[in-house]
Amino acid sequence: MKKIAILSILTLSLSLNAQTVATDFETSNGNRGAETCWGFGGFSLQNASNRQPINGWSARSGSLNTNPSSFWIKSPFVILSSGNITFNTRIHSNDGSRQYVVYVDFISHDPADNAGEGNIITGSSYTYTSPQSNVQAVTIPVPSALANDGNAYKVYFRFESSSGNRNRRAVIDDISIPGTFASDPANNCKPANQVADSDFDGVADDQDDYPNDPNAVYDTYSPSQNSFGTIAFEDLYPAKGDYDFNDLVLDYNVRYTVNASNNVSRMQFQFKVRAIGGVLINGYGLSFPNIAVADVSAVSGNSLTTGTISVNANGCESGQTDAVIIACDDLEQVITRAGGSFFNTVPGEPQGTYITLTVDVTFANAQSMANASNFSIFAYKARGQEIHLADKAPTDLMDQSVFGQEDDDSDPASERYFKTADNLPWAIQISESFDYPAERVDILDAYLNFANWAQSGGSASTNWFTDAPGNRDLSKIFQ
Repeated sequence: MKKIAILSILTLSLSLNAQTVATDFETSNGNRGAETCWGFGGFSLQNASNRQPINGWSARSGSLNTNPSSFWIKSPFVILSSGNITFNTRIHSNDGSRQYVVYVDFISHDPADNAGEGNIITGSSYTYTSPQSNVQAVTIPVPSALANDGNAYKVYFRFESSSGNRNRRAVIDDISIPGTFASDPANNCKPANQVADSDFDGVADDQDDYPNDPNAVYDTYSPSQNSFGTIAFEDLYPAKGDYDFNDLVLDYNVRYTVNASNNVSRMQFQFKVRAIGGVLINGYGLSFPNIAVADVSAVSGNSLTTGTISVNANGCESGQTDAVIIACDDLEQVITRAGGSFFNTVPGEPQGTYITLTVDVTFANAQSMANASNFSIFAYKARGQEIHLADKAPTDLMDQSVFGQEDDDSDPASERYFKTADNLPWAIQISESFDYPAERVDILDAYLNFANWAQSGGSASTNWFTDAPGNRDLSKIFQ
């Protein structure tokens, strides 16, 4: 339900994205009514060269006096963001004998008011420097208490002369306000269905799991939030070996954090080493074939202790074209053995324990779900001796001279990798926790429909790993 609601909100997000509300009075060409939801008190729009406008059309007040509420301009309602309100202003002729001030305050929203206006909130003021007839660029900061609070305000410009009326008029132009236009012209310019969006990502706070993070809206998981899948490896590649698929049994869970554009901004991997039925595999990693190294901004949580892995500043492995991340370079650092040379593969022996390794990957450029989910998990012996899932391409650092050796039938030219001539793989991925064979038990004997599944390219016996009748011989599975 969360994702469906978010997608519907995103269709309305254009008016909610952080931007600026601005006017230079040029497009309206003197028609104040064309200045959408701007309000004017004692100001006209003029383009008279003898009155020295700032730049083409500008707003010009009547003769200023000591009442700052006599001459004013109100912006439309704006959901303010952090930054500065800027504008150009001048007094239409010089008068060094007195002081002229422009006040920049804010008006809150009051739904009960006909114009939607509530209290005036004091902001800042600017005193014109002499000669006041010079064009003066003014910068007024948005108060931190109002910026990014998700509420709508009008910006209230008021002008004052320190001592009465001497036919001195204020001219103002090029107003820019950081934030989003929030007035509804069809409803007396009151705020348009104002929805709190604290991080200005276009998703309302009540639909946003991360209301203060513009790079995140919700999480989705693989296989699911509270479950783990399994990848199991046979370590004697390119030979089939004993083919028991317990040389590394690795449970995994992936969390994808998705932004307002439905792209993945970061990923979190959790890994559990459940079994090690050999001594050849040293580590494991992640390969992202459609993501460039530069698209990753940071990696954290991985276990690199041997000094054999070279990484870039962003945590990706050096010497790779695509992003490759080594999660663990020494399996002994993430397990505690209970004795014996095998770890949780010999029935009846004491079982060891494992820690959960959590690896976080943050993208510099958010990735499509198709790209992010196309990662593969691989194991390696010496660093150049990689073992991948069937038809997953190796990384740049693999020694490809093993292709076609012993039982391997890889053919890079046809993108065929890590399979025997009859399509048996050296790594398998299951979308649930896998009950792996006991030590030195061929998976073909433990799982009676495995060969049918593998040789069909995965189209037949798709439930081969379950406890459905006829699928497995329990006496040959580690328990």
